[in-house]
Amino acid sequence: MSDGVEILGLSKRYGDFVALDDVNMSIRNGEFVTLLGPSGSGKTTLLQMLAGLGTPSGGDMRIGGKSVVALPIEKREIGLVFQSYALFPHMTVAGNVGYPLKMRGVARDEIAHRVNEVLELVELSKFAKRRPSELSGGQQQRTAIARALVFEPSVMLLDEPLSALDRRLREHMKFELRRLHDMIGTTTIFVTHDQDEALALSDRIAVLDGGKLQQFGTANEIYRQPKTRFIAEFMGETNIIDTTVRAGEAGLVAEDGQGRRIAIGQPDGIGAGMKLALGIRAEQISLSRDGPGAADWTGRIRNRFFLGNSYRYIIDCAPHSFVAQVSAPHADESLAPGDTVALNWTPDSLQLLPA
Repeated sequence: MSDGVEILGLSKRYGDFVALDDVNMSIRNGEFVTLLGPSGSGKTTLLQMLAGLGTPSGGDMRIGGKSVVALPIEKREIGLVFQSYALFPHMTVAGNVGYPLKMRGVARDEIAHRVNEVLELVELSKFAKRRPSELSGGQQQRTAIARALVFEPSVMLLDEPLSALDRRLREHMKFELRRLHDMIGTTTIFVTHDQDEALALSDRIAVLDGGKLQQFGTANEIYRQPKTRFIAEFMGETNIIDTTVRAGEAGLVAEDGQGRRIAIGQPDGIGAGMKLALGIRAEQISLSRDGPGAADWTGRIRNRFFLGNSYRYIIDCAPHSFVAQVSAPHADESLAPGDTVALNWTPDSLQLLPA
């Protein structure tokens, strides 16, 4: 492609430790992409390579069709927002925001004009003369974002910018980030370990683990069609059943070690005798007292937790332990620990995963 960001066979090693292993990714111009993964997955290392804060051991990175591997950080035209925001405490908001332009030798009048524009965009115009110590956490974050945007970078890199905020402010700023992206349209690469942030913000999500790109797709694809057991479990509360595929009367069935069967139809590439892991998300399970469930699965409630908008149940179904999360309006509030219940789910809620 002629624009956007391309990551081609990128690797990074520290001695014998492999931080990035042959990562390939194409990010379209104007796209909001999240690098998601647990600690040590390689997501921050990848961001650092793009920013010029480290040198890859192999591979290439291109922005706008041009390799940036050999370019110093100041020539990559990248806006970078750190977790700590890194604001100058002795400068005003306007001074912090205008600093990148001053370092580029932009005329004073032009600096003032562009600072005013970007402060209006992030709704900080009336705070222009304040210092960082006089701002809230959310205002400091918006100042850091304004500073990264003021010189009109080709790409914005955001390194866990919400993690230092309290929960309520984090929720607000999550959607504020997406609003700004939709207004400006700058290609944005966002790093987080928070699955909810990734799902809410992203056009596409790149899930990394152990330095490898595990899956790259839309939020819907990552959540509903995970390619691996790791992704299924990482992206939310997923019940995993290890099974063997058998031939049934009306198609294939997946059988657990206790002889219980779940119909799986005739999926491509799946045949009798294969080992298969079945994933069922907690919110896809419904509970009832009467009669067996969709696959004759019954269990005993071990624990019940009230979460405000939902109930979370831990259900023993030997040798398995299931988690079910039922929205409060649809929950049978009489169900309590010790009760025997049927577990129900629909066939299309099953995730077929490599064993």
